[in-house]
Amino acid sequence: MRLNLKIAIIFTLAFSNANYLAASEDWVYDLRYKEFLVEANNGNAIAMYELGVMTEHGRGTEKNIDKAIVWYKKAIEHDNSSAYVRLGKLYLEGVSVNKNYNKAFQYLQSAKNNKSYGAYYYLALMHEKGFGVPKNLSLAKSNYDKAAKWGHYGAQEKSKKIAVLLNNEKLKQQKNNIKKKQLDLSQYEESVAAEVRRKNQTKVNTKKLAAKKSKVSLAAINNVKKNLLKGMWFNGDKALGFLPSPKTYCISKNKQGLRCVSKEMLRDTGREKVSYLIESTISDISQSGDFTIIYKNKVTKVDVYNSVSASGNDYVSRIKVGPQMKQHVLKCNVTGKNVSCNKNGMVNYVFANLTKKKSTKHVFVQAFE
Repeated sequence: MRLNLKIAIIFTLAFSNANYLAASEDWVYDLRYKEFLVEANNGNAIAMYELGVMTEHGRGTEKNIDKAIVWYKKAIEHDNSSAYVRLGKLYLEGVSVNKNYNKAFQYLQSAKNNKSYGAYYYLALMHEKGFGVPKNLSLAKSNYDKAAKWGHYGAQEKSKKIAVLLNNEKLKQQKNNIKKKQLDLSQYEESVAAEVRRKNQTKVNTKKLAAKKSKVSLAAINNVKKNLLKGMWFNGDKALGFLPSPKTYCISKNKQGLRCVSKEMLRDTGREKVSYLIESTISDISQSGDFTIIYKNKVTKVDVYNSVSASGNDYVSRIKVGPQMKQHVLKCNVTGKNVSCNKNGMVNYVFANLTKKKSTKHVFVQAFE
């Protein structure tokens, strides 16, 4: 059933004249309410929405928000977008009902899906103020622009104001970015300078520590060398020819070594008498007492006294005068009055320091010249 054209004309005339409106608005609203009620009962969603508005404001009927909400919800059941907006606005503003931003957003979002300019406007307001949603001026401006496009008279002005705010924020952000870059650059330069200072100080500390360790290490090595040089080293009751002993003289070669030479010794092979001495170097002396001995025999004279061989031929000695080819290597460690050595990786020896034996170091000075 269509709305009565006559009532609609009367309603329009009433609002065109303030004096007439003051005198006649009550009976006009009464007529409209009755007309809309008939239409609503026949399933007209617009009439249901209008009844909601009239009931909300007490026009043509008693003001009753709860009944108004019922009418809006009935209109929503018929997918009336204006009813969605009206309910959303009610819960957003909290007039006559408790504010409920969640409900407001849900109703307005549903109206937005139906492209209601009112929905765009109030959603923009929520994003502008941060009502129940994160404050987002860009999104607010976008919704105001859409509301203005659909004919909302206040949306365009709102959009302009937000555009100014956004521009100000952009300028502020640009200034902050410049300051941040300047600060970051300053901090970076300071951090680089600090790192350079730290590295330089580390180098200085490392050198000092190395020098200190070297000094300590050198002192310990010198103690090991003194211990070796002062000793009279024997293998049982036999004086050694490659360590300081009554028949061997040693001098300091470098920071971590000694050079030794024995006095001439004699060996009888049964066919010849071989005169020889031992030349040795003591190296790689560590502060823990480890060191290495490398020595060779040096033949000074060979006297053949049994010149006839078993076959009746003249015997010719194979021993040649001069340094011998074979080199002997001992890995040693000195602890107190004992030196433990391993010879050529096969045989282990322990040599003793018998300091009561008389030193004869003055005998061998010429051997190093």
